[in-house]
Amino acid sequence: MSSPSDAQPAQQALCKVRTEVVEVTRSMLDRSNANFLLWPPCVEVQRCSGCCNTKTLQCVPVVTHTRYLQVMKIEYINKRPTYAKAVVSVVDHVECRCQVAPRQPAPKKKSARRQHGGNSRELHHNQTLSTTQGQVQASLIHTHVLVAYKVYSLAVVFIKLCEDYQYNVFWYS
Repeated sequence: MSSPSDAQPAQQALCKVRTEVVEVTRSMLDRSNANFLLWPPCVEVQRCSGCCNTKTLQCVPVVTHTRYLQVMKIEYINKRPTYAKAVVSVVDHVECRCQVAPRQPAPKKKSARRQHGGNSRELHHNQTLSTTQGQVQASLIHTHVLVAYKVYSLAVVFIKLCEDYQYNVFWYS
């Protein structure tokens, strides 16, 4: 177990290409259809990250390369799974550099009192309404994530069953 007296000198994380994991999403293949799964659910890509000494610079890719990956598309037709090979593209960063970060326009500040005519009761009502709408949106997002996770879990169980029965459904010929 290490202690503060064993602390190592911190090393700056320089701007360079590093391996990252990204999700393989259905929109990478077909934005108009949500009735299928892709396997594997995530892959490794090369991405720029690191520090650039000042806040005015950011680590950005200056050379990229598009790579094509063969994945398995699992679609249920008449309650039966069908399997097809599919190709998705990912962008790997090849070379990185610290460059001036694009300036973000400063957000306009408006007085809440001026916006709502000075009526504090109306202001409180609108704040409450806005908060409630945000909570509903967060709840809907949470529900979608749970549904996606359950579908993913079913796919994992199915794959495990196939492995248990020695079906090689995911091996490409």
